Amino acid sequence: MQICDESSLKFNNGGIQFINEVLLYNDFLPYFSTVVSDIQDLFPKFVYGYVSTDNRFEDIIILENLSLEKYRLATSRTQLSLEHILMALRGLGKFHACSYIMKSIDKDTFLAKVNAVRDIRNWVTDPKDSFQNFIVKNCERGFKYLAGLEEYKDKLDNVRQFLANPAEWFPRFFEVNDRTSVLCHGDFCRNNMFFKYEDSGRPVNVKFFDMATIIHASPVLDIAFFLYLNTGQDQRVQHWDQMIHSYYDSLKQTCESCHHTVEFPTYEDSPNIAAD
Repeated sequence: MQICDESSLKFNNGGIQFINEVLLYNDFLPYFSTVVSDIQDLFPKFVYGYVSTDNRFEDIIILENLSLEKYRLATSRTQLSLEHILMALRGLGKFHACSYIMKSIDKDTFLAKVNAVRDIRNWVTDPKDSFQNFIVKNCERGFKYLAGLEEYKDKLDNVRQFLANPAEWFPRFFEVNDRTSVLCHGDFCRNNMFFKYEDSGRPVNVKFFDMATIIHASPVLDIAFFLYLNTGQDQRVQHWDQMIHSYYDSLKQTCESCHHTVEFPTYEDSPNIAAD
């Protein structure tokens, strides 16, 4: 249900988030399931959703209670175990693959659907927005620390350019590339996924939720946000290739299992996608 506090609602674009989440469950997932039959298994069952045009207190979304199936949030709030990470990335690869499949066999319909997604990121193009300022200030903290380290002093030019003119750079992070962009989760992190565990504590399944910030953008948006928020530096150094392969192998397998010719990026394209 919608939150009551007006300031929080405005800050989070709560009304628009409701529209997007209902759109995901009512429209995108049934659409994707026509080519990837089990894609809805990655999400809680959608029971009911309604968004009014004039009374936010009537807005409601009802999802399956996953706790009855022994699903819960991961205990760690920051650095997930490698098993958690690989499982989440495999699921993400499968979800992103649906976009490549649909762009290959039904591009006009796919683009019409992603164009119906409402933009909640007003701060991206508004340099006076408080959230944009919040991000910049946090970046400056990290920049000042790294700039004082000899090993980084010649590696920060791109960060320096960003901090000098964030209003120019922010929109570029969300630009759509016709070849590589997909429907992204938009807030892909530990807080928005439930894991099911064996008695030993080993994760055996994952489901994603909180799809209110979906966006048509580079897949790097989801991948980078997750890996830099919910993994440790030691994990990224030791297992980076394994993590990216886990995502990509799932994406590739899903695309190739479709009974159509599907265009999707090669693994070797990955650096170029990140650069785009």
